Amino acid sequence: KWHPGHPKAFVRFDGSGTILGTSFNVASVASGGGGAYTITLSNAMANTSYAVIATCNTVNRVCYVQTFTSTTVFTMQTVDNGFAGATSAVSLAVFGDM
Repeated sequence: KWHPGHPKAFVRFDGSGTILGTSFNVASVASGGGGAYTITLSNAMANTSYAVIATCNTVNRVCYVQTFTSTTVFTMQTVDNGFAGATSAVSLAVFGDM
């Protein structure tokens, strides 16, 4: 539960929100279309001040967290040259206190 510096969740998913391979502490990934995703954690973080590090596997695509909705849900968006759109894959890790 308390391991400073260790990810509290991680996942890799494709543009449709399908989880690819192994994930940890991620209950679901839902695609809202247009590169918008809602990630739900299996176990809650201590507060909404957690950090998410994400990378996109598509050239010139940027991924960022839009909102920390709760201690178990956050939304993110992928953008290419200023336009929202799905990516081939997103990898992310969540850090913070549980």
